[in-house]
Amino acid sequence: MTYVHINLDWKELDSGNWLAEHEWEPVTVFPLRNGMRAGQWSAIHKSRILRSCYETPEDAIAAVEKSIEDSDRWSPLDNDTGWRPYKSKHVGSWRRDERGRVFAVRRAKSGKYYAVENGEIIAGQWFDTEEEARRFLDLSG
Repeated sequence: MTYVHINLDWKELDSGNWLAEHEWEPVTVFPLRNGMRAGQWSAIHKSRILRSCYETPEDAIAAVEKSIEDSDRWSPLDNDTGWRPYKSKHVGSWRRDERGRVFAVRRAKSGKYYAVENGEIIAGQWFDTEEEARRFLDLSG
């Protein structure tokens, strides 16, 4: 298989995530904060997640640029990952229960989203969309 290497215009966000655009869709490279892969980096693009994790954001970015068109290197995100909207004092809240752990995504007054595990905010993680925050928790949980 021939890989087409593309160069994207990456921007580091205040959250520490990296953002680019490909075919009018955002590509997000982000660090995993919890779980077995904590400290490693992955990416999300067009409802797909990069199958591998990388030691640095630069390595993840290079992998994205090399494989963005290669469907074998990406996994589709499950349509039903167990996330459900729920009523809370936080507008735009989502919740998922898994093996005694409770994950939540909430929208801050700023309009950004943040992740919560067992009632504790995961520090340093801000997302532009609730979908990005849910994917982060799906990967890091």
